[in-house]
Amino acid sequence: MLIGITTICCSLLYSIMISIVYFSKKKIKNTENSIYSFMMIINVIGLLLELGCCYFLYNMDVSPLYTIINTFINKLFVIYLLTWEFTFTVYIFFVSFQSKPTFYERIQKNKRKIWLFIIIAYVMMLALVNFLPLYYYNDGTYLYSYGPATNLLYIVGGICIVFDIFCVCKNIKNISSKKYYPLFVLILLMIFVFVLRTINPGLIIINSVFAFVTILMYFTIENPDLQMVNELLRNRELVQNSIDDKSTFLFKMSQEVKEPIANILEDVKHYQNTKDVKRREALFNHIETSANNAYFMVHNVLNISTMDMNHIRLFNTTYHAPKLFEDIKRKAQNQLGDKNLHFLYNVDKSLPENLYGDSLKLKQVLISIIYNAFQYTKKGMVSVDINTIERYDVCRLIISVKDSGIGMGIEQINDILSQKEELSEKELDSLNQLDVDLPAVVKIIKMLGGTLNIKSELGKGSEFIVMLDQRVVAKKEDTVLDNIEEYSDDLNLKKHILLVDDDSIELAKMEQVLKRDYLEIDAILLGKECIDKVKAGEKYDLIIMDDEMKPDNAYMIMQELKKIKKFHTPVIIMLDKKKDFIKDHYLKDGFKDYLFKEDFEQDIESIIKKYLG
Repeated sequence: MLIGITTICCSLLYSIMISIVYFSKKKIKNTENSIYSFMMIINVIGLLLELGCCYFLYNMDVSPLYTIINTFINKLFVIYLLTWEFTFTVYIFFVSFQSKPTFYERIQKNKRKIWLFIIIAYVMMLALVNFLPLYYYNDGTYLYSYGPATNLLYIVGGICIVFDIFCVCKNIKNISSKKYYPLFVLILLMIFVFVLRTINPGLIIINSVFAFVTILMYFTIENPDLQMVNELLRNRELVQNSIDDKSTFLFKMSQEVKEPIANILEDVKHYQNTKDVKRREALFNHIETSANNAYFMVHNVLNISTMDMNHIRLFNTTYHAPKLFEDIKRKAQNQLGDKNLHFLYNVDKSLPENLYGDSLKLKQVLISIIYNAFQYTKKGMVSVDINTIERYDVCRLIISVKDSGIGMGIEQINDILSQKEELSEKELDSLNQLDVDLPAVVKIIKMLGGTLNIKSELGKGSEFIVMLDQRVVAKKEDTVLDNIEEYSDDLNLKKHILLVDDDSIELAKMEQVLKRDYLEIDAILLGKECIDKVKAGEKYDLIIMDDEMKPDNAYMIMQELKKIKKFHTPVIIMLDKKKDFIKDHYLKDGFKDYLFKEDFEQDIESIIKKYLG
């Protein structure tokens, strides 16, 4: 008994010392450190519990109270051992698959199910531990607990170790990684403990083995200082990737400028050597087109002196740029369907996370151009390249959509680009759709303060280049030590609201009213897109929907949402006050609540408090 208690005390002392050193240093908030921090804490608690077990078991016969306390504290100790086994297995699983992006993404998508499975398994084990009997042995020299409850620990431990070995086998290439050292040490020591317990059950060293493995893990995880260096190196790599992207982009742009200039020089030679009037007219038109292309590249795209936030047309909405372009990609792929086309989609890695502008119109413009490329390209490819030039607080988006379709003649290009009048009534009506025609696209781009250039050749394909400046929304500066990976955690903590209204101006106003740190807002124009998002697995805490929308009204959308399995998100209907008399009908149709458009700012507060807490 004395040897066992001495071992426990030494383990406790050393664990406390390591814990003080570990927790006194700043750490990166990542999953690995979070798991280990938890293991350090429960390790100290477990050693204290084991000392309590020894004391109360030795004095169990002193009084009935000691007997009760002994039973309680021994059960707690068994629960601790079970918790340590589970936590260590989760740690091994994480370090095995965190470096495998594809597998890790699948884990992330199904993490709720995985955590639910782990919690259910853990709760079942706790129930069994409390249900199964625990017996005690004390002859004055040796004291220990035994019985079905402790046998369960061996069974669970064996299952956990088998699963850990499976994780190692799946990651066999990295078997020499120091992160696996604690597992190998644990396996060897548990075999040793099993043999020792078979010979002499009175030797209390299982928890000391767990403590030793926990302490060993301190030297195998990345220490905070080294992690900071690694993160800085990673940031350097990201910066280098961004520089490489910019170099590639500038090379492409320089080639784009050289091509029209070379064409102009070639056409001038032909112009001088021909006397045919029609031929000269054709050459003149080609020279003009080449000059316009070169001017567009040099003046509109590469001239960063024009990047001035005072000239940006603002529409009072902040949007998450990577998410917007990912959504556009998904819609384009859905539209492509079974067409035998090679679709390429590339987004600049240095794209800012948050931009300020009219994301709805930008989405409409880009989707319209992509759909147009699909329509007139029977075979070959359609490629989308989204590049950026960032200067101070302005981001210039240079979006190229290229296809190998039927192409256009110079007259048709000039006709599209010469659109100067305001949007017609027919075009205004079409703004409620995602897909609009090219003349309307030109007008929308001009409304946004951007420019469009078209390069095309009959029978060879077309290229549409959109240039648009957007304001960069600076987020709170995160420190490398304190907030790495915290952004994604914050997103999970935010409440997610979907706004559906076919009026882009009203959507922008609502987004502004709902602007809060703890809310993440998605705003869409089409009701069908709401259905598609929910079907695609997008999770929302609240959906707010206008009652009158085209082509599908709120009632029709609600009926489709109700057909979706496991859809329980509260849907709020927005009504004009003059429709007050039909609000109860909407509630019967499945809407959770209602609010009036005229009192949106006042009503939304009570809605948020009621449904989001």
